[in-house]
This record gives sequence, structure tokens and C-alpha cells, in this order.
Amino acid sequence: RMDQKGLPFGMVVRDGQLVSSMGHLDGWMSLGITTEREAKIAQFGFQGQVIAMDGSSFPLRGVNKEEYYPSHGTSHLNQLNLYTPDFGKKSLGITKEYASQVVEVVVEDHQVIEVRRNQEGAGIPANGYVLWGHGKAAQYLFDHLKVGDEVAVQYTVTPYDLDQLEQAIGGHARLVKAGQVVSKIYPRVDGRHPRTAVGVTQEGKQLLFVTVEGSKYSRGLTMDELAQLMLDLGSYDALNFDGGGSTTLAAQRL
Repeated sequence: RMDQKGLPFGMVVRDGQLVSSMGHLDGWMSLGITTEREAKIAQFGFQGQVIAMDGSSFPLRGVNKEEYYPSHGTSHLNQLNLYTPDFGKKSLGITKEYASQVVEVVVEDHQVIEVRRNQEGAGIPANGYVLWGHGKAAQYLFDHLKVGDEVAVQYTVTPYDLDQLEQAIGGHARLVKAGQVVSKIYPRVDGRHPRTAVGVTQEGKQLLFVTVEGSKYSRGLTMDELAQLMLDLGSYDALNFDGGGSTTLAAQRL
């Protein structure tokens, strides 16, 4: 699922590297492929911290996330986020939501090269990142990180750490769990719509990708109907990838 600028709400792991952390969204599931070549559907989380030279630290909210609206509060209020070259040429900077109390710290080769207050997005170094803070997080960055300082960032994902994952992508609601249709699917996109879903067999060695088009030949499915379909096709676990608009399945030969 993507926001208006084409950035994912969910997590993305590419070849064992975290491209985007999972948003703090209740009920949103992800699909992971482990280094043991097993598919896993789980509610992935994210934890991290930034550590300054003086030994102080501040929790890291996420990696390469734009503003979104979790179940409690807003995503970036008083939070510290990190932006790598995967985010684009420039970091988040000031936004309509956060036009003040914003501090960005540009880090290259683990060393602070610039500290910025209430400015447009900074260029992201190819061998570095930008730390973005608002409110309390901004004050921490301004008080504890100076040009020339070394800085460390630590983070992990749960329940499978990055050294256990080859690939991962965020999805939406769980449809099937442990061989049973989920009785109360949440979050929901009600009505019959085009849908995209993925299922995993019990041994975790087979993936089932399913799309339901919306056209004069198909009126789409409800989420409950989609869950039953995924179970009937052999899914032990399944999640809704997207639904409510259009959907297309593309296949490429190996």
C-alpha cells in the first residue's frame, strides 16, 4: 500500500537490507521471506535508537517514512526518524504538518556534517543518512549532535530480525490464520472491490498470489469472501495486500 507520493506505508526489506520500516499501524500485517526460504506472515514491528558521542540516546521511530496517521496520535509528532538514499535525493524537511520545531542532522560516514533547523529537505549523502526530529526529538538532536561528532544508529525489526530476512513487504489485514478464516477482519475496506491477496501454505514453502479484478466480468469480493477464497485455495495463513481500487497481477518468467 502506497501513499500519494508512491512511498510505502508498510515495511520493505530488499536483499536483507531495510528500505522502509513498518508503520505503527494496528492490525497491519507483512509478508517476509526468510534466509531459510520460508514465507512468513506476521505483524512486523520496528525498534531503534540514535546514540550520541556523549552516551545519550533517543528512540528511533522509523526509517524512510512520510507522515501517516497511526491509531494513536500522528506518526512524526515529537519523533525521530531516519532517511537514507532509498527515500530519494532529499530528506523530509519541513512539511505542511511540521513546519516548525524541526531539526535535521546530516550524517556522512558516521560523522555529523550539518545541523539544520526548519529548512527544506537536505541532500542525503550516498554514504550516509539524515536524522529528522520534531519537538522533543528536535531538541535532542540540537543539544547532543554537533558538526564533527560521530553518531551511531541501531535498529531491528520483529519478530524476525534483519539477519533472518531476505525480502519483506508490508500488507494489510490478516485474512486466514492457522488454517482458519479470521472471524473479525481488521482493518477493513468494506464492500465488493478488486483485491490483491497472498497466502502461505502450512510448511511455508509455497506462496499463493491472488488478484480479483474489477470489470464488467467481475464485481470484486468482500474481504470475508476473499478470506474464504484464500482458505479454499490452500492457504494456512493469508493477508490482504490491497483493495478498494484497481488491481493487476503481472508475472515474469524466471
